[in-house]
Amino acid sequence: MPKESVGYAILREWIQRGSPPPNPNDPQVVELTVTPARVTLKVGTKIELRVKARFADGHERDVTTWARYDTNSGAIITVDESGAALARGSGQAAVSAAYQNLVAAVDVTVPFATSE
Repeated sequence: MPKESVGYAILREWIQRGSPPPNPNDPQVVELTVTPARVTLKVGTKIELRVKARFADGHERDVTTWARYDTNSGAIITVDESGAALARGSGQAAVSAAYQNLVAAVDVTVPFATSE
């Protein structure tokens, strides 16, 4: 984690406060959405995913940089830790974004090239 990153600053501050456990009164995440929810891409196309969390108290927060990403087919689409997804091959796949205890998915279609 780079020293100049927001994540580093948050972690450093938490450690300086004595690494307290989560506060049971903190609002819990009740919904997670990732956009786009469905996408059709050409091989070689890159898109940036965005992840939004809605909390029990009603507020929403962009958690794109804090989400964890995975794909069910790296041969079709890959995704990095920042949510940048790259279409690598033709077919259908899913990309999942997880934050705290929730997961949202993107359905990805990469059509086969046609010869015209």
